[in-house]
Order: sequence, then structure tokens, then C-alpha cells
Amino acid sequence: MNCHKAIQTYEKGPKLYDESGNEINGTAEIQKLYAYAGFDPNNASKWDPSMIKKPIEWVKIHNLPDHVYFNHSQHIRAGKVQCQSCHGEITAMDEVKQVSDLSMGWCVNCHRETKVDFNYTEGKGNKFYSIYEKFHNDIKTGKMDSVTVNDIGGLECQKCHY
Repeated sequence: MNCHKAIQTYEKGPKLYDESGNEINGTAEIQKLYAYAGFDPNNASKWDPSMIKKPIEWVKIHNLPDHVYFNHSQHIRAGKVQCQSCHGEITAMDEVKQVSDLSMGWCVNCHRETKVDFNYTEGKGNKFYSIYEKFHNDIKTGKMDSVTVNDIGGLECQKCHY
């Protein structure tokens, strides 16, 4: 609803088709979202997300094996990873497609290369990492110049597998 509270019609994009090749009315699809969410575009300011009528029937695009655990909030809040890093330019897609392969190797490489916003001083930075005293000391003494996800345990098997 974050997007479709503002984007209420589909008029300017290319024609949309379903998997059978039938043309789809984009505006009618947006109206379906409104019906699920109990949203009235004429009274947008009065919409209460707790009043959702029924869950949206999503077509799952990004599938992971059942034995893999993935936590969006950990990546978004603590890691400050942008949605586009994994999902591509989702706001520019007429139809959502999987951009990254989301394989184990792809995730491992990201964890090896991604530097975390490790410094926290005077309310700036990421307080989540303030418990890693050793790394903070190593950065202060010049032993390390940055900390990667791998350094803080991001390649431990049980973090993703159960």
C-alpha cells in the first residue's frame, strides 16, 4: 500500500499480460489491492492498516529452500540494506521479476564483501554493533579499517540454515 496509496491507476506503462498472454487491466489490479486492504482512495487519510479485510493472495517470486531462514528486518534495519540491492529496481518494474539468483554463493559473497556501518558515536551510526568492543578497539588502533558481515559471524551456518 505504500506505493498504491499514491499510484491509483495504471495508464502510462506498457500493456500488461498474464502468463497465458491475456491482457491485464493494471488499474483493475490496483483496485483489487484496495479491496483486500479495505482502502478507499477517496478517503486515503482515514485508512487504518489494522482494518485489512483479508490477506492479499501473493504470487511468490523470490523462493528460498524450506531449510533456509531469511530475516528481512535484520538486513533492512541493522544492515541498512536497500530493497534494490537484492530485488533490483522494483519501482521501475511493470511486473516483478527475480533479479538476483539468491543462491548460497550469492549471499556468502555479499556477506564477505559488505562493510557494516560499525561506528556509533553521539547518536550517529548503528547502535546494533556497539557490543563488538574488540572490533571497535581494532579500528581505533588501526589494526582494521572496516568490519564486514563475515567478521561479525555472517557466515555461520546456523544463521541461515536450520
